[in-house]
Amino acid sequence: MLESVYRQRNPQNSPYYQCVEGHFETFGQVYKDRFERRYGFFRPCVGQVMLSLAACGGDDSSPEPTATAFVHTAAADNIVAHWTVISHPELDGNPDAILLVTQNWNPGGIGGTYNNHGIGVWYTDDHWAIFNQGGGNPIAVGAAFNVRVITGLSSAATHLTVPTGILFHYTLIEHPDLDGNPDALFLTTQSWKNNCCHITDPVIVGYEATIANAWAIVNQNLEQLPAGATFNLQILSGENDFVHTADAGNISFNSTVISHPELDGNPDATFQVTQNWNPGGGPEVFNPNFIGVWYDGNNWAIFNQDTIVDIPDGASFNVSVD
Repeated sequence: MLESVYRQRNPQNSPYYQCVEGHFETFGQVYKDRFERRYGFFRPCVGQVMLSLAACGGDDSSPEPTATAFVHTAAADNIVAHWTVISHPELDGNPDAILLVTQNWNPGGIGGTYNNHGIGVWYTDDHWAIFNQGGGNPIAVGAAFNVRVITGLSSAATHLTVPTGILFHYTLIEHPDLDGNPDALFLTTQSWKNNCCHITDPVIVGYEATIANAWAIVNQNLEQLPAGATFNLQILSGENDFVHTADAGNISFNSTVISHPELDGNPDATFQVTQNWNPGGGPEVFNPNFIGVWYDGNNWAIFNQDTIVDIPDGASFNVSVD
């Protein structure tokens, strides 16, 4: 008698997987107009469940969790119009990579290049790139960026804005580590996917306690966020993850100085920053400016790229040191 042999299925070949892969994005975009009245609001978690089911039965040998940090500097040989191409072994040829970026004015405490634009990441010609939002703003030679690759980490996630997931100028996030938790910390970077989208206004994260008790990504200029935009997320819980709040003792014009043992006196440190509207669900302070980090010779600081706009008292930032 022949012994039965388990033959691992290939979910990518299943009709269900191909249907989800080929049509789910369009379904999310037209849901509000075609289906919402009959079936109610579209919950973003539906997409996550559908994709998980589609992948069921696939190869369980997921890649080892990785967290890699480095500095990328724009140069003549990697700039293409408004983006700068990254070359890194964990990113090259890997369209599924998840990465975060923060602008760094002077890596190693040397030099200094401003880039007063919102940024995002996108995959093009087998490489990831960092782009200036808007499409018409070239990246300057010398502009530098702290990059963190979080592919495979359980703390990594993505969020897709869908029509019914967008309320005015913000999009609500559904994640078990964030839902109902005003003390949660996380980072975000926009990732251009499926030809979407330029977000030319500065964004911030905030806890929405009035309606949903959920975290949101907020357009600080109160403009509508586009449907179909993807944001990379990392949920933070490490000892080097913290909130920095600007106050009279650490503000100097357009900068707020950070004090942390892993950063103080360390010009080669790298870290990620995301603006936080109301840590712990507390007082709400906007800072509608594009930001970066810089080393002043002794300490790292967070600064507004627009040099004539001071950091407001009470502005807060989620910080994660590599």
